[in-house]
Amino acid sequence: MILYYEIYLNEDKVYECTTRDEAHEYISNKHNDLMPFLEYEPLGDGGLEAWTNGVIDIKIVRIKKGKLDINKLLSEYTEKEGKEREVKEVHVEKMTPLTPRRTQIKGDKKLTKAGEGKTKKDKNGNIWVSKKNKKGEYKWTRYYEESYENSKRKCPKNAAKNYDEGTVKKGMDGKMWQVKLLSNDTKKWFRK
Repeated sequence: MILYYEIYLNEDKVYECTTRDEAHEYISNKHNDLMPFLEYEPLGDGGLEAWTNGVIDIKIVRIKKGKLDINKLLSEYTEKEGKEREVKEVHVEKMTPLTPRRTQIKGDKKLTKAGEGKTKKDKNGNIWVSKKNKKGEYKWTRYYEESYENSKRKCPKNAAKNYDEGTVKKGMDGKMWQVKLLSNDTKKWFRK
């Protein structure tokens, strides 16, 4: 089987070589000034590499000619890779993704399950509370102490839609806020 590479500028064949490195070297020598304006698009398993911007196309095409001897390729692969590869045995007890809703909290080297009303503290001092999700399952969620220093919200903590128009409440910034009705029939907090 013969393997070589052809380089095309738009639809015109401009160069032919035997290695991929030689093809890249040719492109960098001849068309280096165009490369910042082109987007790289590899296709397939490296059989086609293209740099394009819609006006100019530079392509490297891998060409294979002749019959493919699969037995020879397999024997070369097993001889080359078989000596270097080792299969190591891995023992996995249980793996749980570490996300804010489902987190490993270890106590006495065991994974504890979230249940109704449970709270835990991890080794970093963070507090985790078990909360019920929409499916009815309890998941660990990180607890943040709500205070004005930790929040950017200035208006009252509860949403304006829960109150009647004209209601006045003290906001998280310590100032007074009033519920007003907007033209699209939604309620919003405004500083009084």
